[in-house]
Amino acid sequence: MSSAHHQNLTDLEIVSCTPVHADVLAGLHGACFEKPWDTPSFKTFLEMPGGFGFVARLHEQPVGFILAQIAQDEGEIISLGVLSNHRRRGFAEALVKAAESHLVKCEGQAMFLEVAESNLAAKSLYEALGYRTVGRREGYYKLQEGPVDALVLKRVVAAGSF
Repeated sequence: MSSAHHQNLTDLEIVSCTPVHADVLAGLHGACFEKPWDTPSFKTFLEMPGGFGFVARLHEQPVGFILAQIAQDEGEIISLGVLSNHRRRGFAEALVKAAESHLVKCEGQAMFLEVAESNLAAKSLYEALGYRTVGRREGYYKLQEGPVDALVLKRVVAAGSF
C-alpha cells in the first residue's frame, strides 16, 4: 500500500446516514450513476425498517456512500458509489466493511449484492473481499450499452451461517 493510499484512508471518515443525509446521497448517486435516485427516494429508504447507509468523507467532503438493508439474518448492499476522482483508494472497501460490520452487530449472517457483469472494477473489488457468485439475473441492468446481466454475489460475514 502506498503512503498516499494509506494517508487517504487515515483521513477518511465513515459516517452513519440518517434521512437528513438524503440530499448528500442524491448528489453522490447522481455523480456516480446513469440513473440517479432523487432525494425523496433516499429519505424513504433510510426511514424503512432495516434500511441503513454510510457516507465516506474526506476532509469533511462527501466522496462516497453505501446503502444496505437487513431482513432477518441477511443483508443486501443496495447501492455503492465513490466519486470518480476518488476511486482506487480503498474507500469503497471501507464502506463495504462498515456495512458488513453493521450487519454483524445486528446478528446478520450473510451479505448479498448485485453487480453488473460488465462492471469489472466492482467485480474485482467484491471478489477480493470474499464475495462469490451465487446467481445471475439476465438483462437486469438497462444501461446505455444495452441490457447487462446482474451477478448475485454473497459473502458469509458471521460464523454459523448456512
